[in-house]
Amino acid sequence: MISITLVTTLALAAAAPSAAPSAQARKVYGACIQKVIKAKTADKLSGDAFTAAVKSTCANEEAAFVKSLVDYDVASGLKRADAEEGARLQVEDYLINASDTYATYADPK
Repeated sequence: MISITLVTTLALAAAAPSAAPSAQARKVYGACIQKVIKAKTADKLSGDAFTAAVKSTCANEEAAFVKSLVDYDVASGLKRADAEEGARLQVEDYLINASDTYATYADPK
């Protein structure tokens, strides 16, 4: 009886998605954004210019983050298009929050 339970448990574990979206990819992307905020604070860029700076400086980190999100969601059974849309929305949230943070640092009132 124990061996059947063990085999069933192992089979279910093997069928489950292997890991959550990479916490490391999320952390690296966030750290890159923070570096840009600190580096560009004195420049007092417009919101669009700041976002462009983040996108160009952190392109590799963003791509790794998006890939980890999409891979996880697809492995969990989500359609690729839906997974990509979800990842796009998360990146958009990061950029909005970063722009707000940047504006606060660049022009404290």
